[in-house]
Amino acid sequence: MNSASEGRLPVLRRWMGDGQTHPLRVHMDRPSKYPGIIHAWWRDPVLTCLEETLVLLETAQPQGLDSMARTFRGFDDPSWAGKEQFLRHRAELVVASLLAEARVPFRFNTAAGPDLLMDNVFPCMGIEISSRRPKSLFDLSQALHEGLRERGLALSAAGKVDLGYMFLPRVWGFGYAAEACTAALDWFDGVLPGEPVVLHTQTANVSSMRLAVKLGFTEVERFHAWDAEQWFGMRSPVTPSD
Repeated sequence: MNSASEGRLPVLRRWMGDGQTHPLRVHMDRPSKYPGIIHAWWRDPVLTCLEETLVLLETAQPQGLDSMARTFRGFDDPSWAGKEQFLRHRAELVVASLLAEARVPFRFNTAAGPDLLMDNVFPCMGIEISSRRPKSLFDLSQALHEGLRERGLALSAAGKVDLGYMFLPRVWGFGYAAEACTAALDWFDGVLPGEPVVLHTQTANVSSMRLAVKLGFTEVERFHAWDAEQWFGMRSPVTPSD
């Protein structure tokens, strides 16, 4: 492993520990096609999303987090069967990160019963995550969004669609990001009218922030994460016409 890759994804590396047979190890230590880029969706979106998931959970510090970290570190089967087991664990962490981002109080249930418990809801709401179904994390987040909304729980970014864009430097300045994002948002408004969209980017990326405003996003907050100040914006939902 080269020195450039050692600084990547520090929280995920800490959670994995030193074990060489963790199901993620083969993805973590493979050479990067773009060694100068730390967080890049084209390098490995799964690893980047896991890093962001764990950052959210460590910030929220829910009850049972230490137990989840020990379980995460304990996976030691690099075969497909081992990856299947890990995917179920990962699905629980993703749901937990959505709750953490929404500031909905919850705890990991380390005893028998639902995987996640909502502490401040009466009667107590439990979420069982027995497999990686629904098959996509987008479907999973949408299902959670609907379940929380039905119970009248407040949401912030969780469950909302997150718009992202990233292009190689050689194609910057040609308007590709604006054109692609406009088309994606137009399509989204037709499929899910009334749903908000969120976006975050580094404040140091002035061009990205300017594009976000051009696309209709307004600033919600600024926060520090991933060793940099982040800009979080939201695009107001398009009201369905009668």
